[in-house]
Amino acid sequence: MLVDDFVMRQVQKIAEMLAAIAGSPHARPPEGVLDQIRQAYRDLLGMDVDLADLLGADALVAGLRSERERDALVDLTLAHAEVCARRDDAAGARARLTRALALMREDDPRVAGALARLDDIAASR
Repeated sequence: MLVDDFVMRQVQKIAEMLAAIAGSPHARPPEGVLDQIRQAYRDLLGMDVDLADLLGADALVAGLRSERERDALVDLTLAHAEVCARRDDAAGARARLTRALALMREDDPRVAGALARLDDIAASR
């Protein structure tokens, strides 16, 4: 039960972060959002995003306790990609979107949106 409560808090944080980013279309992300993202990675994975980036998607998924955590990690990675894109870091956005796609299950409904966003970023270079 304690693990589920923790996961739900992380999912809620990520949802709030996504709402804040989505609430300002095409605007720069709010100040401090990258620090929030880094903290969310630490809370969810127990490691910094820089260390997580060294691991493959399969290794990250294997370290998660549930599908809810996997979904939360995908949401967090998508949010991170959007923040990168809005900070004019196309390479970072592409890397995060590619990672999110690798983390998703084949039937994940977010695949189409992530692929479309990847195309948008490639077209805007």
